[in-house]
Amino acid sequence: MPDNNRLPRDLLSESAPRRIDPWERDYLGIICPNDPLLAARGETIDAYLALIEDDKVFSSLQKRIGALVSRPWAVEPLVDGDARSAEAMEALLRRIPFDRLCRDLLAALLIGYTVVEIVWKVTAPTLAPLAAPR
Repeated sequence: MPDNNRLPRDLLSESAPRRIDPWERDYLGIICPNDPLLAARGETIDAYLALIEDDKVFSSLQKRIGALVSRPWAVEPLVDGDARSAEAMEALLRRIPFDRLCRDLLAALLIGYTVVEIVWKVTAPTLAPLAAPR
């Protein structure tokens, strides 16, 4: 098993923890919404979630999300000549339920925001290399 103590600190920490978010408010550790409409009406995010029960809202949202998720995607190298890294990243993304992840992220269309964080973990190499050496 790799030694996590030898990894750069950046790989072992969150890049955007909520404690450094200048717009984040909490009360006793509970996140409070900072939506002015909800605050003025004294409601919670459940007011937005209730919209999904409306047939027109539901069908419009499903149509839009379906159109976005059905689009083809590919990972392109950031730097010319670095196709191996792009292929490795694409192989990683194809191993996870990427379309479902995108659908979950698109809930932000209704709610206004959504949160996702990838937490990388170093494990012993038990699989073949993701991209063959060139």
